[in-house]
Amino acid sequence: MKHFLFLISTLLMFSFACQKSQDENIDQLTELQKQHSDRLMHLPSISPTESGKIINRFGQVTGSSINEGIDIEVEEITNVFATAAGKVIEAKHGATTNENLVTIDHGYGLQTRYVNLSEILVAVNQSVKRWSVIGTIRTTANQPVWLHYEVIKDGNQVNPENYIFN
Repeated sequence: MKHFLFLISTLLMFSFACQKSQDENIDQLTELQKQHSDRLMHLPSISPTESGKIINRFGQVTGSSINEGIDIEVEEITNVFATAAGKVIEAKHGATTNENLVTIDHGYGLQTRYVNLSEILVAVNQSVKRWSVIGTIRTTANQPVWLHYEVIKDGNQVNPENYIFN
């Protein structure tokens, strides 16, 4: 009888320990899933415009400099979208449209920059989601214009085309 009671108590303790371990594992998996989901929401993954074509690629020599992003030519008024969730850290109105720019910090060492905006529709410290309209590009006298788009990882420009999955 003693052995039987010992066996029962051991099994109960083992069962309790396994249940606790399973609960801890589920909590850890849930936390990992939340972190992974958050990281995906903050990963640039769409084109910043619905239409247009890339006219200058990353690393291409344009004039006297090397392109540190891509240039997307548009032929009408076009909305410019945040390509991932983040916070606006720069919304600069320059003397000319090619000096109008927005920079968004997405966390995880990632930022995106949108240059040559006709209109800026966000402010510094504003939170944005993927697909939020952050500005517009407007043609003048039926002349095509372009959006200059950069992805910055850990302080270095990287090829934005590697971050466009649509």
